[in-house]
Amino acid sequence: MAAIGVGSPETGKIFVRVAKCAVAVALVWLIAREIDWSESWREFRSAGFGLVAVVFAMLFVNVFISALRWGLLLRIHSVAYSLWTLSAHYFVAIFFNNFLPSNIGGDGYRIYKTLDNERGKTSAVIAVLAERLSGIGVLILLGFGAAQILEPRTPDSVSFIMAAVAVGAVAAPIAAWTLRSRLPGKLKKLTIDVGEHIDDYGRRPGLTLAAVALSAAFHLMLALAYYLAIRHSGAQHASILELLVALAIGNIVAVLPISFNGIGVFEGAFMYLLAQYGVPYEASVIPMILNRVLLVPLSAIGAAIYFGNRLQGWAPKRVEPV
Repeated sequence: MAAIGVGSPETGKIFVRVAKCAVAVALVWLIAREIDWSESWREFRSAGFGLVAVVFAMLFVNVFISALRWGLLLRIHSVAYSLWTLSAHYFVAIFFNNFLPSNIGGDGYRIYKTLDNERGKTSAVIAVLAERLSGIGVLILLGFGAAQILEPRTPDSVSFIMAAVAVGAVAAPIAAWTLRSRLPGKLKKLTIDVGEHIDDYGRRPGLTLAAVALSAAFHLMLALAYYLAIRHSGAQHASILELLVALAIGNIVAVLPISFNGIGVFEGAFMYLLAQYGVPYEASVIPMILNRVLLVPLSAIGAAIYFGNRLQGWAPKRVEPV
């Protein structure tokens, strides 16, 4: 076993992880000191624990919506798995995402579990990547549209950030595809394979639009869950449109690799943005806490599936490709 010394790659990884945890702790502390916790607890108690059950049910349903969307993207590439199989993989991915230092853990697991397919390994990678990109793309579109509708009430800073995010979301993939000719030979061949897979989306517009619609349903369901958490916790509440703006920008900011699993980054951005619409931190912190807390039982389901499958030697079920 190689020794872990100063300057070694392992030391660097450990330092980065410790730094991210430190940033997460610092951000959570900064957020916590701005909140009147007695007021937040009073608002939460006014809703009761029935609110927790409702929000959990909506997050639970969203897992199946995500699995169904993933399944449609695989079918576009003529790869088919049952919904229950993909849902099980998705729960395990949630477990990985919340107990590994990067979201790549869950995505990597989902790719690994679908590598053995009729079309080829590229299909497994493209489907997961397309799910990620379509999800964030639809969220940005919803957030941008909501910001335009709310224009009279949206602060200039929020409008600028939302517009910059929308422009970047369109420009980045175009620039990346344009620069593909400058790639080395092996990578250039890979882009040809990727291009063939991208063509699949044009050949199967019905499935493509269905996947986009499921992305919209996922984000609207999440926004509704947050709306209920704020609306039924006291007199203060945000509209669905305001929540879509906050979710869009918050999720983009949370991608920045400065904190462990985006802890503190997403919450801080979300609460700050809602504050621009007049929602106090004492109200906006409630869905943030519920989101993090309820990820634990969702992750526990994934952990039970993962370790149970390892003990039973369970293999994924595929159905006939269409």
